[in-house]
Amino acid sequence: MGLNITEEIKKLIRENSYFFTFYLAFLIAGLYPILFMKKGDFLLWLNSFHNPTLDFFFKYITYLGDGISYIVIALLLLFFINGRYFLFAIAGYATSGIAAQIIKRIADTPRPKLFFGESVPLHFVEGVSIFSYNSLPSGHSASAFSLFLLLSIITQNKKLGIFYFFIALMVALSRLYLLQHFVIDIYIGSIIGVVFTIICYFLIIKLDHNHSKKWLNQPVIKQK
Repeated sequence: MGLNITEEIKKLIRENSYFFTFYLAFLIAGLYPILFMKKGDFLLWLNSFHNPTLDFFFKYITYLGDGISYIVIALLLLFFINGRYFLFAIAGYATSGIAAQIIKRIADTPRPKLFFGESVPLHFVEGVSIFSYNSLPSGHSASAFSLFLLLSIITQNKKLGIFYFFIALMVALSRLYLLQHFVIDIYIGSIIGVVFTIICYFLIIKLDHNHSKKWLNQPVIKQK
C-alpha cells in the first residue's frame, strides 16, 4: 500500500501530541509580538531582565542550537540505536541548516546590534560574539527545534516531548536575550526546523523500507 502522507502526518502529530501541542501554543502566542508590537520591543523587554544567572543560563544553553550538539546526538544514535536514525538526524540538521542559510542571504536583514545602534541601551553578555547581519531566520532556533522534535519522535516516552519542546524554546529565547535575533527570526527558524524534520522523517524513516544494509538497522557498537 502507498504511503498516505496526510494520514501519516496526522498520525505523527498524534503520537507526538505533547511536543506539538506546546509548539502550536508557541506559534499562536508568537504572533502577538510579531503583529502587534514594534520590532524589537519584546527583545528589549526580555533583555531588560538581565542578571548574572540569566546571563550564564542563556550563554550556554544557546549552544544546544549549534551544529556540534546536533552532530554529537547523531553520532550517539549511530553507535547506540541504528544507522537509519543517524541518517534521519544528519538529514534534519543539513536540510534545516541549508534552508536557514539560504533565506538569511536572501532576506539580508540587520541583527539587533545594527538595528538599534546607539538609540537604546543594550545589555551584552560577556564572552558572546555579537553579529550584525543575516538576522532572519535564526539558524540556532531551526537546529534546536529540528533536534528536539527528532528526539521527541524517536523517544518511546512521549511525555518527554514537553521537556524537549521547552529546551528548544529556551534555545530560541536565548537568541533574543543575547541580542542575536528578533522574535520573527526565531519564529521562522522554528518552523524551518520542524517542517524539514518532518520531511526527513518521511523520506528516511517511513519511505525507506530497504533493510538489506545491516548497518542501517543496528547500532554500530553491536555490529560484528
